[in-house]
Amino acid sequence: MTYTKTNTQAAAAAKAGMSLETAKKYVRNGGKMTEKKPRDYRTRADCFIDVWPDIEEMLGIDAGLQSQTLMQWLIDRDDEKYGWEQLRTLQRRVQRWRALKGPDQEIMFPQLHIPGKQSQSDWTHCNELCVKVDGQPFPHMLFHLMLPYSRWETAFISHSESFDNLTMGYMKAVAELGAVAKEHRTDNLTAAVNNHGVRHVFQERWAAFLDHYGVKPSMNNAGESHENGSVEKSHDLLKNALDQALRLRGSREFSSVVEYEKFIRRVLEQRNKRRKQRLAEEMKAMKALPERDWNDPKEVRPTVTSFSTISVDKVVYSVPSRLIGGELKALVYPEVVRVFFGDQLVQEMPRLARGSRKINYRHVVAHLLRKPGLCEVLDYVKRGWWFTHVCS
Repeated sequence: MTYTKTNTQAAAAAKAGMSLETAKKYVRNGGKMTEKKPRDYRTRADCFIDVWPDIEEMLGIDAGLQSQTLMQWLIDRDDEKYGWEQLRTLQRRVQRWRALKGPDQEIMFPQLHIPGKQSQSDWTHCNELCVKVDGQPFPHMLFHLMLPYSRWETAFISHSESFDNLTMGYMKAVAELGAVAKEHRTDNLTAAVNNHGVRHVFQERWAAFLDHYGVKPSMNNAGESHENGSVEKSHDLLKNALDQALRLRGSREFSSVVEYEKFIRRVLEQRNKRRKQRLAEEMKAMKALPERDWNDPKEVRPTVTSFSTISVDKVVYSVPSRLIGGELKALVYPEVVRVFFGDQLVQEMPRLARGSRKINYRHVVAHLLRKPGLCEVLDYVKRGWWFTHVCS
C-alpha cells in the first residue's frame, strides 16, 4: 500500500513480491488478505466412482495391493474406459484410503548407539559382484562385522554359515580391531541360535565361545531383520563400494584368492579412514582381548592319583592305572582334552563342564575283579558310590 502511493500498481506489486492479480485483490480489500476457502466440489468427473467400492473391498482384504496392480486390473476389466494415464489419480485415491482407513504401520524408533556397547555380524552373498578368480566364476560370501556407533567394519571371504566360520570370522575381526564390544549381535543363524521350539536360545558352544572373550551374546527377534539393521545396511554400502572399486579397476578378474583378499582389504582401509575419530571414542569403552585365542589350548600339569584319576580344569577324568604317580601334560582345547606323557599322546576325551566326572570303567574293572567282595564292589559301582568316592 505504501508503494502504490508513488508507483503504478504493477510496480508496487513487483516491489512487494506479489503478482499483479493478488495486488489488485489486496487493494480492493483495503489492504487485507482474503482467506482462501477450501474447495468442496470436484473440478472434473470421478472416473473411478463406479469401481471404487470394489477397489476398497480389495484393499480391505489385502492392503498390500499396489496402485499399478489395481490399474492393470481395471484395464483388463474395461480397457475402453480405463488407461494408464489415469494411474496418478488412482494413486492419490489409494493413498488417501491408506491414510484414513488403512492398517496401522509399524513405528520405527530411532536407535541410540552407545560407544563400545555392541558389535554386529552377518554374512552377505557377493555373487552379484561377478568376481572371477583364475578365469573361473568365484561364488562366495563375506563374513561382515561392524560397530554401530563408529561404523568401523571388516570383512573376510567365507563359503558357509557354519559355526567354525562364525568363530573364525569373529576371532580375526576382533584381533584386527584389538578389542571387543561388551555385546555381540547376530541374527537367528543356526550356528549361534537353537531355533527348535517356540523359544530360541543360544547354542552352548556359541555362548561358551563369547564367554571366553567376556562378551554377552545377543540376537534379533525372528523375522525382524531391522533389529540387526546396522550391519544389514552396511552390507549394501560395502558391496556398492566394492562394485565401484571394481569398475574403477577396469576388471573383475583376479589371479588368485589372495589377490582378491588384498583388494577387499584396501577398500575396507579406505572406508575406515573416515571413522578414526569415533572409533577412538569406542576403543576407550571397549574391553581388552583375552591373553590367548579361544582355540589356543590351555596347558595343565596334573598328577595321577592313587585312584587312577586326574583333575583338569576342575573336571575329573580316569586314566590307565600304569600312569599312577606320574605327572602328565594336558592340553585343554575348546571341545577336547588331550593328555600327554612326555611328548606321547596317551588319551583324548571330550571337554566337560566344570564339576563333571568322566570315568572309563576299562581303566578300573580289571583291578576290581581281583578285589575280595567283588559282588559288593560291583553293586557300589552300579549305584555310583565308587565314582562319588573316587572323585570326592
